[in-house]
Formats: sequence, structure tokens, C-alpha cells
Amino acid sequence: MNKKILNINLIRVFSVMVMGTLMLLCSSCTLFDNTAKNREETTLVANKQGDGIIRHDLEPIISRFPVFSNAVSSMWLSGTIRDDRVPGPSTYWIDAVIVLPHAEHEKLKKFATDINLNSVQYDRNELPFDFVPKLLEYIPNERLYGSDVLLKFCVTEKYGPSNVLVVDDGKTIIFTAIFS
Repeated sequence: MNKKILNINLIRVFSVMVMGTLMLLCSSCTLFDNTAKNREETTLVANKQGDGIIRHDLEPIISRFPVFSNAVSSMWLSGTIRDDRVPGPSTYWIDAVIVLPHAEHEKLKKFATDINLNSVQYDRNELPFDFVPKLLEYIPNERLYGSDVLLKFCVTEKYGPSNVLVVDDGKTIIFTAIFS
């Protein structure tokens, strides 16, 4: 009789262990799916935050992006991209419309329009990146050109535009930069 009770208890323990293992495996699958979902939601929740004041001073732009050191004027906004649910340092952003001397503009335009450099053409209503709507009115209503070569030319070690487009007006470029 004791052997029979012992066998029943062993079967119960084994069943509980199997059920626990199955529950752990199933919860891991659910946890993985939720993690992916949370990552996606965090990306959607985190957005550009700032004071909304358009700045015109050149020094902060030139000090971070020397390729624009001869800029004639600028209109830009900046701030942080953060998710208040995540502690730690913020990520910073700058969106800018820069006016360059014609010769500087043409130098950058060559990088952006050379067919051999995989250049791409856009218009200001279909930008390929997130750009603050408040600055859109400062972009001339002309075609915009960009390429990986143009972007690499504008990047510095510490800062670098995430996106750069040359406006086909002989003087204007736009860029967005994201950095820590």
C-alpha cells in the first residue's frame, strides 16, 4: 500500500514539475512577444520635445557641424527625445534650415545629385525623415536632393546630421541630427 501511495505522490510531483515547466515556457513566449510590443510602443511614444522657439544663432550649429561654418543664416529648433518611463540621459535633436553661400551650396549639391552616388530626390511635403513641421515653411518649394555620400561628408566624429538634404535653390540645405 505504501508503494502505491509513493507512486501516486511521485506521479503528482512529476505532473506538477511538467506543468510548471510548461507554464514557464509559455510565459517566456508571452514575455518575448510583450517585450517586442513594448519596444515598438516606446519608439512611438518617444518624440521630439523642445521649447518650440525658432533660433537663428549660428554658433551652436557651426560648433557642432563645421561643414556649415560659412553659413549665412539659420533657422533651427532643438530639444530632447525621451520617454519619461526610461531613466537616464536624454538623446538630443536639432532640425535646421541653413542658408549657405552659393559656392558652398553647389559643393554639397554635387554630392547630393551625382547619379553615380545613389542620389535621391524629394519635395518638401514628402521628406524621408521626421522634421519639425514648424520649420517646413522655411524650406523653399524646390526639389531636395540627398545621398549617403552627402551625409558622410557632413558627419563629424561626435555630431553628425542623421539626414541632410540640399534644396535646389542655390543656397539652402536642411538637416536633422540626433545625438547623445
